Amino acid sequence: QVILDEAKRVGADLIVLGSHGQTTLGEIFMGSVAHKVLMKARSPKIPVFLVPIERE
Repeated sequence: QVILDEAKRVGADLIVLGSHGQTTLGEIFMGSVAHKVLMKARSPKIPVFLVPIERE
């Protein structure tokens, strides 16, 4: 929620987030930060761009 609040405060046109794309047990029950921001950004209608992070 803090990310969306700050985006609204500064009048952001876009939110860019990195995503590991991991599906751990915790993410299944809690959800990733990127996923939560993506779902909540529908309300203020701020586009969210997810950038996959490559694993080494």
